[in-house]
Amino acid sequence: MRCLSIIQAGFVLACCLAISNIAAATAEANLQFSSAFTSGMVLQRQLPIVVTGSGSAAAKVNVTLGSQERRAQIDADGNWRVEFDSLTAGGPYTLTASDGTDDVTLDEILIGDVWIFSGQSNMQMRLEEVDGGAAAIAENLAQIPIRLLIMPKAGAETPQAVLGTAWKHCTPESLRQLSAVAWFFARHLHQSPELATIPLGLVDTSFGGTSVEGWTPAGTLPNIPPDQISGSLFGIPSAHLYNRMIAPLLACKVKGVVWYQGESNAGAPQVYASLL
Repeated sequence: MRCLSIIQAGFVLACCLAISNIAAATAEANLQFSSAFTSGMVLQRQLPIVVTGSGSAAAKVNVTLGSQERRAQIDADGNWRVEFDSLTAGGPYTLTASDGTDDVTLDEILIGDVWIFSGQSNMQMRLEEVDGGAAAIAENLAQIPIRLLIMPKAGAETPQAVLGTAWKHCTPESLRQLSAVAWFFARHLHQSPELATIPLGLVDTSFGGTSVEGWTPAGTLPNIPPDQISGSLFGIPSAHLYNRMIAPLLACKVKGVVWYQGESNAGAPQVYASLL
């Protein structure tokens, strides 16, 4: 009887594992947008808008953005992609996706200019740390169409797809952590009459003490002597910052990039031009 009990226990365990695996697979097949797309985000104006996501293979998905509607079939890997016509600045818009079983909705989406701010300590320096920062944080920001995305500071061995964060409105809490350069850059843009009402998406993906090599995709470093390759503070290898802090953003189009970095490469200045 004891032997039979062990066999029965093993059978029950196997069944539980099988059910668990089926449940996990089912959960993974739920319709969703790619991690880069969240409520409150800013999509780049005056360019075709590409939206991606995942779901059950071979299912059909219907995606709407404002008055535009697109249909796609989910591929064998569970991925889908649609492209909308470009839009002028404005919003808010609602983005929806449905496969007949699941419905997913993102709201409060603005159309404007998206800027990426990257680099090391001078870019990472938070708004709460600089002269004029406290006054900027204390301003009445309710009517300013600016949204913030602050990427987690970390590296990864392979390119990642998950943001690990979400877009936020301008609040005192979110502004305190934002790059000061990013904020004053945005306010400078809004001082221009033709840009005063254009929504802005500020993506802060900076990390103090990091070298340019860490932000460079694997296999794309120039042919320079190995002893002139700089490592980042905290022991972060080449490409690892790109993999974690840039790769998840590739699903979205942007207006431009503001780069503020170099001190961690001061030990080999003769090759920095090539690296940059």
